[in-house]
Amino acid sequence: MKTNTLIRDNVPAIMTQQGKTCRTVHLDDDKYLQLLNELFLEEVKRYVEQDALDNRDIECLADVGEVMHAILAFKGITLEEFQTVRKQRYEELGGYLDRIFLKDILD
Repeated sequence: MKTNTLIRDNVPAIMTQQGKTCRTVHLDDDKYLQLLNELFLEEVKRYVEQDALDNRDIECLADVGEVMHAILAFKGITLEEFQTVRKQRYEELGGYLDRIFLKDILD
């Protein structure tokens, strides 16, 4: 397992159950948000680099979602608030389901 990184809340207990000892520290707000942002990019990159036919895609997306939930919680944004804004933007701009690609804009 990679060290010097932000880990999920249950990992220290899991490691203890495996007979391992890990040393951890609690992060201040600035460092926590920095590492959450880095982890978000890392998890998105891992998803993008997965084989498109790999059936573990859902696990990668779940990891992205988990980091996103932590960022929202840190910023004091509830999932309900997030969904409300997401739905408003969807109603205004639509989604990405129609696979529309903008080639250029002519004046």
